[in-house]
Amino acid sequence: MAARSLINTYRELHPQILHRSLRGREAAMALSRGEVKAPEYGEVQVSDRIEGLEMLVAKGLKKAGGTKAPTKGPEAVAYREAQKLEAQSMMTDQVLSADDFRQLRKLRLQKSIETQLGRKRKAEEVESDSEEGSGSSTDGEGFDEEKGLSGRLPDQMSGDLLRARKVKGRSKADRLKTVEAGRTDFKQKVLDRAKDRKGGKTNKEHARNKPLIMTLKSETMKKKSSRSAKQKLTCLRGHIKTLRKNANHQKRRR
Repeated sequence: MAARSLINTYRELHPQILHRSLRGREAAMALSRGEVKAPEYGEVQVSDRIEGLEMLVAKGLKKAGGTKAPTKGPEAVAYREAQKLEAQSMMTDQVLSADDFRQLRKLRLQKSIETQLGRKRKAEEVESDSEEGSGSSTDGEGFDEEKGLSGRLPDQMSGDLLRARKVKGRSKADRLKTVEAGRTDFKQKVLDRAKDRKGGKTNKEHARNKPLIMTLKSETMKKKSSRSAKQKLTCLRGHIKTLRKNANHQKRRR
């Protein structure tokens, strides 16, 4: 878990030091577009813009016009340049409200999560990749070969999967079903163990199958023969009661 968190941090801040199989799709695309710059020691960073304002502009344009932004080709480059100009004019000519800054923080967080964990690909991107698959370069082939490496992180997780979801409370019937499934039926467990038992007979089975002539002089037979009528009747009643209770038991092994 700690290693994955460290790799996600490198994906967001300095993906160049990672192997390309560990960079993730979003970080690799940001590198190819030049959006990620390697940090240098002692570098002075002077901010001349508000970070993430282009995303706020893109969201406003999409909400107003309803058109999808191009993802590849010269149209995508021109669209990004127009976003930068619109963001510059918004920063200098307009006053951002508290709601704008709140949306800006959400968009930054969403972009950070997508850079670290990847996101679900849109249908247009999948189609464009399938069209360009025949003319892929050697780097793409190497990237496909590296998909099976042991150190590669899965890219199927996205920021949408990390959002909190409301969990419905289970009903009483569902809870009872879970309780019943977790209980152990000890009677059935004993029967299964006796059924699956391997080996010879037990001492009880040997005694039950002993020839009658060998049991006539035993202590048990002497006690039975010396019992009174009342003791015999009590024993018979107990035997009948036991039979009524366990009449359908599993047949004894002989």
